[in-house]
Amino acid sequence: MLSRDTGLAQITAPIVLVQDEKQTPGFLFYAPFYKGVSHDTLAERRKNFLGMVYAPFVVEKLLAGTLDKSKRFVGLRLVDGATVLYDEHHDSEADYDPNPLFTSQVAVDVYGRSWTFDIWSTQAFRDATATSQPGLILAGGIAIDVLLLSLFLLFSSTNRRTLRFADRMTRELQLSAEKLVRSNAELESFAYVASHDLRTPLRGISDLTAYLEEDLESYIGSPDANPDVQHNLQRLERQTDRMDNLIRGILDYSGVGVRREPEAEVLLSDVIDTIREVLGVDAGQVVLEGESPQLMTYKLRFEQVMQNLIGNAFKYHHDPEHALVTIRCRDDGYWFTFSVSDNGPGIDPKFHARIFEVFQTLQSRDKIESTGVGLSIVKKSVENLGGTVGVVSAPGEGTTFEFTWPKTTRFVADEVRKVV
Repeated sequence: MLSRDTGLAQITAPIVLVQDEKQTPGFLFYAPFYKGVSHDTLAERRKNFLGMVYAPFVVEKLLAGTLDKSKRFVGLRLVDGATVLYDEHHDSEADYDPNPLFTSQVAVDVYGRSWTFDIWSTQAFRDATATSQPGLILAGGIAIDVLLLSLFLLFSSTNRRTLRFADRMTRELQLSAEKLVRSNAELESFAYVASHDLRTPLRGISDLTAYLEEDLESYIGSPDANPDVQHNLQRLERQTDRMDNLIRGILDYSGVGVRREPEAEVLLSDVIDTIREVLGVDAGQVVLEGESPQLMTYKLRFEQVMQNLIGNAFKYHHDPEHALVTIRCRDDGYWFTFSVSDNGPGIDPKFHARIFEVFQTLQSRDKIESTGVGLSIVKKSVENLGGTVGVVSAPGEGTTFEFTWPKTTRFVADEVRKVV
């Protein structure tokens, strides 16, 4: 009943789930919901408690879906108290190294439980470090950060799926969904803080890479230098930059709807002029057709949506110098419907749903540097205000993104009150 009394999501101690044929450790994830709108105290929470939304997890399957073994170069043992939830530290593992080059132990608080990750390098890591050990050890550190970050984001995604399940309940339970919405907002706020804290060790790795380059400068410049050393240091720099961009993307994504922002008058033509200047494109390449509407809304959020859509049209265009983006607006009563169209290569319909998912890109990051967060921010920003977003596109026919946005955010608050 800890979840009921605190109003926070919780997980259970290790259990064996009946649906797991292998009978390996697992746990249950609980999120409480209440009736009414006032349950800030323990007494109110107990009085208004309606039930729990829960999801079962098998730890072995959870970790298998977080990061492929072949891509991480590290082994794991996960312990909850005295119970081993997951263990790769045995010689039956194909990549097991009995004398690892490095080990680490990380304690993580996860929804009311304390988990300890024992981490060590694998045989594949040893083989890869034969020529450039210092740089690759640092790369292993980044792999560990990616692993823990992926696990955290998986929990965040699970909480959002739990909220969607609650919305399909009866009318009485739907009225209690406000509590789950606030819990989800707290989780996203936590994601924002956690992602921000991840940048501290990443900066340390980046600085250490620079020190290594400086210390090895004379060696790298010598005729006898192993070219792999400089190559791996450069790879480490690129991976560190990529990780930093990913964390920035997570900060932006988790901040949608969390950061408080006052309403302001926004003129569409002014927003487009600003974006043209930021992108450094000609006025004839970004065209507003029809009148320029004025909104009373969250200016930064609206500008971010527009900049992501217009910026993507140039970023993914096969011929950016001849790219043409056309913005249109239709008045639909309490809402404006905006469309952003381009003359680019188009998107196959089978990818239309995928492009709005976090960290999804249709082109290799080696070709175009992208975090894959831009369109997921667009979707989240629009839907947080009760709007919708969609795409119409086909290969060779350009792309049109269409989304709805309230004329004033006060209208959104009034409509929510009517429903409740």
